[in-house]
Amino acid sequence: MKLQLLLLATFFFLSSHHPLHKDTILKIDKNGNILGLPAEYGKARFNLKNKHLRIKDKKITFPRCVREYFETSNTSNIRVLASWYHSKEIMPYYIKFEIYQEKKARKSKILLNLETLELMRVEVSTLKEKWVSNDKVELGKTCLERYKQCIRSVK
Repeated sequence: MKLQLLLLATFFFLSSHHPLHKDTILKIDKNGNILGLPAEYGKARFNLKNKHLRIKDKKITFPRCVREYFETSNTSNIRVLASWYHSKEIMPYYIKFEIYQEKKARKSKILLNLETLELMRVEVSTLKEKWVSNDKVELGKTCLERYKQCIRSVK
């Protein structure tokens, strides 16, 4: 388990900084459609107001303990990236939300498994004169259990 966490943390770092791996930048249109995923992921949507995400046959309304990391005034403050073209042996395919939270002067990063919507990691960077710290958020057992309960299969 510790080895998996170490590999996950390493890949998360490398996915943002390594020149050989580049995340695909996705767009959220005015209707909440996430554009740029391969057709096999079906119609992907994100509703900022309701904190609701749907990709392929999975959906989640983010629980209260995760919603605070999505606090922002509009989707223009959200950058969405994904990767589905690396080996799953290294890391599951993923989608990453980077949310600039102007009121809190911070940027939250939420990493989800693209196929299951399981929560993989939450990080917060604070803004002073430049982005400093990249702290992993420990959500706690209750939050993680609640998160898993919120994932639904849909047709």
